[in-house]
Amino acid sequence: MDHRRPQTDRRPPRDRPVPPPLAVAVDLASVHSDLLRLLAPIVADLHLEVVEALVHAVGAGVRLVVMIDRLPGRGGVRLEDCARVSRRLTAQLEGQAPAPPHKIPSDYELEVSSPGMTRLLRHRGDLLRFQGVTARV
Repeated sequence: MDHRRPQTDRRPPRDRPVPPPLAVAVDLASVHSDLLRLLAPIVADLHLEVVEALVHAVGAGVRLVVMIDRLPGRGGVRLEDCARVSRRLTAQLEGQAPAPPHKIPSDYELEVSSPGMTRLLRHRGDLLRFQGVTARV
């Protein structure tokens, strides 16, 4: 006795057209530019710097990845620093705090973190800041 379920064809009937997948065009370059513009006063007020800001398309929205660090000579970034930046940026994105017009979609994910031990040295200032620190190349 065969107890397997019969295979079903999940394709739509040929007499009905298949609707195109939903797609929302997100201008990632504009979103990135707006993200940096919104972050600038927040990190300046907290004596932090943006190490990297990335924008990824996710479904109909975006994923915003922000890496912050303390300014040179002020120690390392703390969890509370990440939380403060996240709260302030979220307040602007949600309309709870004044913010200039922006093109960041309302469907977003936000991640704020430190660059950690695997931080990439991208600029001359990074090299000068970490001069004398052992690095793996």
